[in-house]
Amino acid sequence: MTEFIPLTGADCNATRKGKKTFIEIYDTLNSMSGDEINYIDWEEFAEDNGLTYVDNGTSRAVFTHETDELIKGGQRCVVKIPQSSSFQNAMEVVNLNIANEIDREFATTRMAPIQDYGEIGKWSIMEMATSFVSRWDDMEEFRNYMKSSGWEIYDMSASNIGRFNGTIALLDYGLPFMNIEKSDISEEIYKTIAPSPEYLGGNNLEVDDIVKESLQGVRNRNVRMENGQLRWS
Repeated sequence: MTEFIPLTGADCNATRKGKKTFIEIYDTLNSMSGDEINYIDWEEFAEDNGLTYVDNGTSRAVFTHETDELIKGGQRCVVKIPQSSSFQNAMEVVNLNIANEIDREFATTRMAPIQDYGEIGKWSIMEMATSFVSRWDDMEEFRNYMKSSGWEIYDMSASNIGRFNGTIALLDYGLPFMNIEKSDISEEIYKTIAPSPEYLGGNNLEVDDIVKESLQGVRNRNVRMENGQLRWS
């Protein structure tokens, strides 16, 4: 995966102990039924695992860590761990690399970079936003910026963007870009939407391989940004 410069300068990489801890949390969450996950007290769950609860959505829980024992950047970073499918974690890595291939300025200034991640998207780490976006005008400003830049994303909401030292950027982009054709994304990524035991058992491509295949699909089609619009040759 391409190395991206942090928007806030935070060094958000997992320690050896952190990698082990995050896999254990992933395994715990993915051994639970949907009903069991619905009744989790997330603050208590985080504390039991040496973390601090930040937020959770339909597919992922987000935590931070007060020291550098698990993540080098501590509270300046967040770790995202899937509650079920690892699709969105893996898709974020793919999206970031595809955006970088086509429009490096957008990728490096308007997408919070993923700095570290585990096998098949079992965990990923990025910077913590310095503040969240709450004003409607800020939301509209970013929506207009996205439109003028030629990028469209599913689930555009205030909870999926944040400020990084004053710059508004995406902090959740785990669904495919609307203006990237599915045929340009490796089919392997879609298998993680509803993974079978056999798929998670080892007969799969790792996220790095998925990224390489997806980028090759984009290059083969000569996908590029032209006059604010994505073009395919």
